[in-house]
Amino acid sequence: MININMKKRIVLLFVVTILGLTSYDTAKAVVLLPQAKIQLASDQEVVRPGTKIKFTAWLNGLDLVSAVGGKIYFDRAVFDIVKVNTSNSIINLWVAEPKKSATTINFGGGIMYPGFEGLGELFNFELQVKASTSASSSDVLIINNEVLSSDGSGQALRSTTTPVKIIIATSSSIKLGFDKLVIKSPTHETGQWSRNKNPWFSWNAGYQIAYGFNTRNNTIPVSSLKNLSSISFSDVKDGIYYFHLKFVDKVGANKVLRYKTMIDTKKPTNFIVTKVLPKKAGDKLSVTIKAKDALSGIAYYNVIIDGKGNKMVKNSFTTAIKQGGSHRLTIRVFDKAGNYAENISNFIVK
Repeated sequence: MININMKKRIVLLFVVTILGLTSYDTAKAVVLLPQAKIQLASDQEVVRPGTKIKFTAWLNGLDLVSAVGGKIYFDRAVFDIVKVNTSNSIINLWVAEPKKSATTINFGGGIMYPGFEGLGELFNFELQVKASTSASSSDVLIINNEVLSSDGSGQALRSTTTPVKIIIATSSSIKLGFDKLVIKSPTHETGQWSRNKNPWFSWNAGYQIAYGFNTRNNTIPVSSLKNLSSISFSDVKDGIYYFHLKFVDKVGANKVLRYKTMIDTKKPTNFIVTKVLPKKAGDKLSVTIKAKDALSGIAYYNVIIDGKGNKMVKNSFTTAIKQGGSHRLTIRVFDKAGNYAENISNFIVK
């Protein structure tokens, strides 16, 4: 279980237990192996002593998730904690809420039924590089990470996480040149759809830059030169955009890079579900799904029976319901940005 004290373990296990009820024979369904990623991203990766850096911890649930936990590790001789913010968290019940006052940032919490699937923010925090540090680099990473399934068993999903390496440099130690230039985004993977309408970009420090952000793929930025190594945009409308960045070195040479950003915040439409519900134990449950998505397109469907999800590329699903009693059927259709439409029904099997 998540690395928290025993009392909190019991609370979290209770949350996980009530989120799912029954497992089914889904041999005929196309089921993907459960997995998840806890992604840690920063707005800067090359900084000077004294710099404040914002980090965001994201959950990328590739299957239904009911609980998540772990620990943020960083070198206290290099960084100070400035603040922690959970206002945009997908967690419904914190059993170990990340706090600024903590010696380390531990976190753990549950997500209400039927669980969370897709990309969502867990929390964000800010670290400040100590002005007195002599370190040239330092890693910030998540350890003891664990993600639990929402299938009723509290099964630990296969989860991965990647550390963030912060380079700490003085002006004289930052080597200029254009060979290693790169634009990164902790919020938007280039060329992939996202439902986050607040894109955030960072790049190599030490240059003066000019930038542009629009729907054209060939813009040469002509704005005034600035000393920046990151920037963010708020409330961007749906569509395909390009972030254009012109780097200018100390002798006036320049190079332009671009970063493709794809935003879709609208859920699928024309969502129609046709169901054949079982009447007695052993009968088949069958569903056929239709939906459209005008921008990013349909990615997959998820049929969730009493908390256990079955991901499918095909738009039909059949399984035998072997146990009598009350059951809950949730059907979700996801687009390629992670938006989904949902249909919920309850049925009784004799």
